[in-house]
Amino acid sequence: MLTEFRASTLVIRQIAGNVDVFGMRVGLEIPLGETYCAPIAEGAGPQVVRDAQRERHGRESAAGPGAVVGAYVGVPVVLSNGDLFETLCCLSRRAEPGLSLGDVRMLGIIAGLLAEGLELAGHTTRAHKLKHDRLRGLLTGEGLKIVLQPIVELAGGRVVAVEALSRFTVEPGRAPDLWFADAAAVGLGVELELLAIRRALEHLDELPPGVRLSVNASPTTLCTSEFSDVLAPISGERLAVEITEHARVDDYSALRAALTRLRSGGVQLMVDDAGAGFASLKHIVDLQPDVIKLDLSLTRDIDTDPLRRALAASLLAFASEIGASIIAEGIETYGELEALRALGVTYGQGYLLARPGPGQQVPHRVAVAGPRILVDAA
Repeated sequence: MLTEFRASTLVIRQIAGNVDVFGMRVGLEIPLGETYCAPIAEGAGPQVVRDAQRERHGRESAAGPGAVVGAYVGVPVVLSNGDLFETLCCLSRRAEPGLSLGDVRMLGIIAGLLAEGLELAGHTTRAHKLKHDRLRGLLTGEGLKIVLQPIVELAGGRVVAVEALSRFTVEPGRAPDLWFADAAAVGLGVELELLAIRRALEHLDELPPGVRLSVNASPTTLCTSEFSDVLAPISGERLAVEITEHARVDDYSALRAALTRLRSGGVQLMVDDAGAGFASLKHIVDLQPDVIKLDLSLTRDIDTDPLRRALAASLLAFASEIGASIIAEGIETYGELEALRALGVTYGQGYLLARPGPGQQVPHRVAVAGPRILVDAA
């Protein structure tokens, strides 16, 4: 039994075992003067009572009036700063002559572990509040900005789309995925994603004609009415939606319904991380996207790794069967670019082609000249 002191009463917080015979329940408040707990906490009472009927010590019982207690062992639960938090006790209906200080020590070890757990929970609660407050400030401030990275037609260099990427300008400096992970952990994930999408849409008019804007959204966000409201004023022919990396899908039927509404308005669906694991392949099978993005782990060194080329080729064949296009992410070398073009990959994205930047700097075309990439903004 775990009990907590409140002013002049003791409150039962947790109970384990058959306690009906003691007349106790979680939340029951007992005057301190009617329990063994207060004297133990004050160091004035015994921690072991082997026969409660013979050793009353001026109190009716260990639990409260009318409770039938035969024996009792109790210890305080003390935090590392010395504060008394609760008491931990064990009760028996009958006398227990064999109880000893060894039982007290064992209960004390358990109490120490409970104290550590309570402090950890308190630390976790404080950390949760810190994250929540920091993100709440971010949502109402200017700490999130958007950069756009072109998606390029590998055959001719035409820029066909841009992906909106979030960058955070507030402390602590960290990768965007960590900010979104923190937001999801404290219940602000949808709000942060919607903020990023709204900021991305502000750049739509800066794009060259015919260039789509691709925004990232988790399945949870995709299924919200707020997401639909944000996209409602925009022509779907100008938009693509990319399901974010490693996103868990709890309800594929709800997600498919949301995606059907988007597709009916002309919005393209992109699925990320193809080739990164089973989960991404399940996305592809279940969602039948318009575009499949090859994960950068597959693109990396594809010119020198026959296994990566074989896997990319199989995904290309699958995409052809379902009528989807392929975008290769993370192209950073000319060798990777040539290998992907040789395989028949249609589109690419990566630092070799164009780095993320402001909307006003999105080029119309990226021209390949030998081993060097030339950007033509005209």
